[in-house]
Amino acid sequence: MITFSKSPSRLLNFENIKSLYIPDLIKFEAIDTINNYDFYKDFALKNNLCTTSYTNSETDKIPGKLGCNLSYLSLFK
Repeated sequence: MITFSKSPSRLLNFENIKSLYIPDLIKFEAIDTINNYDFYKDFALKNNLCTTSYTNSETDKIPGKLGCNLSYLSLFK
């Protein structure tokens, strides 16, 4: 399960799901674009993982959205 551990509520959600329902659940740390947006935006653009039109319209205003997308791409690689 992709989890942004720097958020106490998200970490607690992971821990609750693991302890109550899925004991073998594995935590994958989410890519932190909230605190490192410029770095990951440049990385995503240089590696053709998104376009400038996407970042301009979608993630510049909501930086965590890019982290979500990159986290899933990383998990599925």
